Amino acid sequence: MKILIVVFLFFGAFDVFAQSREVNQHLQMLANGKTEEVRSAIPELLARYPSDPGVMLLHGSVVEDMKLSLDIYRRIVTDYEGSEWADDAQWRIVQHYAIWGDTSKAKSELDILRTKHPYSTYLTVAADVVRSSVAYAKSNTKAIARNEIQRPIIDEPAKQDFKPLTTEAAPNRLADSKPAENVVIDNRLKESLPELKSEPASNFEADVSFEIIEPEVSDEVLKVDVPKEVFYGLQVGIYNDKVAAESEKEKFLAKRMRTTVSEKQVGGRLKYAVVIGNYSSIEAAEAAKIIVGQQCGCEPLIYEK
Repeated sequence: MKILIVVFLFFGAFDVFAQSREVNQHLQMLANGKTEEVRSAIPELLARYPSDPGVMLLHGSVVEDMKLSLDIYRRIVTDYEGSEWADDAQWRIVQHYAIWGDTSKAKSELDILRTKHPYSTYLTVAADVVRSSVAYAKSNTKAIARNEIQRPIIDEPAKQDFKPLTTEAAPNRLADSKPAENVVIDNRLKESLPELKSEPASNFEADVSFEIIEPEVSDEVLKVDVPKEVFYGLQVGIYNDKVAAESEKEKFLAKRMRTTVSEKQVGGRLKYAVVIGNYSSIEAAEAAKIIVGQQCGCEPLIYEK
């Protein structure tokens, strides 16, 4: 009886190892852009291993509906928390929100990855992807603020009925005014006061001039070189026509994927590249290729912005 139990345990462990190896092989195929081959193998794998988290991870990697794939990854991290695929699924959840531009959710999911899988090999690239997503969101917000044209607010003066100050309309009020009662002025103070002369207000002219002083800028300040921060994206298509590229971009934007169209010189000709994501390192862009590849059905190329 003990021998039978040992035999069952051996073959059970071997079966789990075989599943893991098969899943890793298909993940490598995804990384190499063989999405359709992996997608065609999924029905058979699900039939053989319906409750295997590794096969579920593969299924989520080839589903075109990103919301559905996100649900699959959440089931893995919830129902199979102790499996070897749990941190992989959690990392993909982080990546999904980073690609969608939901930086708040991406950061909270990254905290879950750090807490539950502190030794995961995905921590470095996950943190980098989130940092890139946050930096892109900030720079995009600043760009919008700079480009926004604000109409200056000009307060119109209150309408009042002013009459021109002439000798007829505005007689000398000093001559007509009566001295205030109970006011005593010392004779010595009278002698020290200059003689008051009233003139029509219309004869008054103000001569005011302003001098603008330009601040001096040191040559040393002008010589300071600010290092350029390099970002990377994933090119999923390139077109001769900008309209076609913009049309393709809209398809990915509809899936809530951060997508831009960039001009690119290829063989001396101007092309238009459709680029997804904004990563601060090549490693982060490389790690994102699987999720982006499942959405475009292609093998994305790393594009330096």
